[in-house]
Amino acid sequence: MRKHYREHRFLRSDHRPDFSHIIREREGEIAMIASKPVVTARKTTPIINGVKTMFERGFRRLPIVDSRMRLCGIVTAMDIINYFGGGNYYKIITEKHNGSFYSALYEPMESIMTKDVVSAYIGERISSVLEKMAKNNVGGVPVITKDGRVYGIVTERDILNHISDVRIDRKISEIMTRNVITISQDATIIDAERLMIKFGFRRLPVVEGGKVVGIIVAMDIIRYFGSKEVFNYIVEGKIQEVLSVKVSKIMAQDLVIINPKSTITDAVKLMNKKNVGALLVTKRGKLEGIVTEKDIVYALAFE
Repeated sequence: MRKHYREHRFLRSDHRPDFSHIIREREGEIAMIASKPVVTARKTTPIINGVKTMFERGFRRLPIVDSRMRLCGIVTAMDIINYFGGGNYYKIITEKHNGSFYSALYEPMESIMTKDVVSAYIGERISSVLEKMAKNNVGGVPVITKDGRVYGIVTERDILNHISDVRIDRKISEIMTRNVITISQDATIIDAERLMIKFGFRRLPVVEGGKVVGIIVAMDIIRYFGSKEVFNYIVEGKIQEVLSVKVSKIMAQDLVIINPKSTITDAVKLMNKKNVGALLVTKRGKLEGIVTEKDIVYALAFE
């Protein structure tokens, strides 16, 4: 029997969110919904190898481990985009490698990893992990054993799959991002990277003449940098050809849209059906906003 979600917040006596009305759980259930075995990388793994692993496996994040499989960092798709021209990590290429992208491909993952990793223990409850993800603004957390070894990883997608049978009638218009950062299809890859890093968004709708014609996401750029064509350009020193490629070349044109009056339940079902992490919210063909897995996790955590 489905639960029905009412539009008000439940708090425990310590004033922290209480998810018991949404999530049926028992101690240690986080280990059951975690994706495993998890693919990891070492601190010494070359960045190009990490990129290839991410685009071949479709992973947005790679936990970094030591020789005993103990968690010591994490690298996300946004870290890769930051490194390849989007943000401050690009200085590693310009200063340490004198602008040589080929040399920079073999920089160790340790150079761009986040060391203070938000993680969860096998024995934690799902509600605790959900709260942790929302408060720390992360889309996934490694699940570790008591001695720090990586057991699995839990993402926003895993959480949403877990609550897919829960009825949540709150409207999409209430949780969507309205002031959407967009980009033109004639903009370049490096333009997209810089926008993503500046505003902290992994997804940019592509708009021409007021109409949405596509969307470019962080993983599109990861796949692009991991392609043989780009690798050959970098080997030949043709980095400008790599960074000046138009957004239209790698953007997705198969758009998944939803009406602002639809419910969170509708959004979760559509995301699961289409295997996407975001939906464009449109009304009469006009872009009204965007709703992501993160938006829904926030809605659950801080409703």
